[in-house]
Amino acid sequence: MARSPKPSSSGVSEAPATFDTNAAMWMPHRPKREWEKLEGGRKFKLVSDYQPAGDQPTAINELVTGIKKQEQDQVLLGVTGSGKTFTMAQVIEQVQRPALILAPNK
Repeated sequence: MARSPKPSSSGVSEAPATFDTNAAMWMPHRPKREWEKLEGGRKFKLVSDYQPAGDQPTAINELVTGIKKQEQDQVLLGVTGSGKTFTMAQVIEQVQRPALILAPNK
């Protein structure tokens, strides 16, 4: 026996939710691009008069290894002026992956 929706106290019927069969066929509009995406297209090349020194080579190798092992969390800890930004630039150059760099404005 089929049931009809019950009217609520406001007089609006409370019909069960139905699935729209056309929703599965819906595709978002993606206009054709007339430019090439740069991801993977241009390599990052660090140009610097400096070379990694002190603990930087070890830090660079450990960070690169962690990225290649798909570690989710890594920390580069150093005092002010110790070369953390330069170290990360070296890491980005070695792994050639997109990166977002946030630098504070003093």
